Amino acid sequence: MYQFPQGAVLAPYSAALIARNAQAVKTLYGVTPDYEMDATMDSVPKLVPNCSWGCGGFQMANGGDAIILLDADKKLVDAALFKNALCYGLTAHPGVSAKGHSLERISAIDTKNPSRDFIEQPNPTPGKMLFGPNGAPELIPLPEVKEFVLDTKEPASTLAATPTIIDSSIGMPPSLPDNTASFLLKVGSHRGELLAINRHSLLEDTLDIIKDKLLPLIELDNAKLIPAVHTLLQQKEVDDCVIISSQESIIQSMRTLHPAMPAPYALHLLI
Repeated sequence: MYQFPQGAVLAPYSAALIARNAQAVKTLYGVTPDYEMDATMDSVPKLVPNCSWGCGGFQMANGGDAIILLDADKKLVDAALFKNALCYGLTAHPGVSAKGHSLERISAIDTKNPSRDFIEQPNPTPGKMLFGPNGAPELIPLPEVKEFVLDTKEPASTLAATPTIIDSSIGMPPSLPDNTASFLLKVGSHRGELLAINRHSLLEDTLDIIKDKLLPLIELDNAKLIPAVHTLLQQKEVDDCVIISSQESIIQSMRTLHPAMPAPYALHLLI
């Protein structure tokens, strides 16, 4: 385990390029890393070994591995897993199909599912991001990803300023978290009522609880519920929300409804 040097800061929608061997990365890609683990370039700051978690050299395993980002209290902030890696109960990405490819995050929306949140990049872009105000959409490898995941506008709300921090816990917490911006709601139904099934509560009641406090991240995978969800959001005067789905047709349907609704939807396809 390594930690960043004192005073290190990663601004929103920016990337930190971390290398084991900075000189090798510069030779291969023509860019200088922001940090390195080995001492190969005097100008590149070094990550500091932290043996409270584990010691040893850094070497990614081709058969599967994980990169995790922890805060100062060793709580999980983000993770990238591939192939047979097991970590925090997350679903690993199947990995790349050819040597020299990389995995890149595809959206500012973090579903806590690396198999969905990352995409194989045949032309690695170290130090660059595909999304955000400084993103490089021309580097997106799949046109359908650009259309349905990246080329969308976020809600005009300060609550969306840090959309990658999402409360995806199960059930309703005793009090709303103050260290997250978004609140995941997986939509289902029972006897004609819309449910936030991951919260074990009515969707209507949950929206009331988090209104003006957290950004609703609504996961909708049942096309039959589209009209009811749209109507409820209108009735509740939800000004900002993000609709995510694993089905392209649902995203298209919600996009069709968008002009008739005063509140702006941000629509994202989970792939």
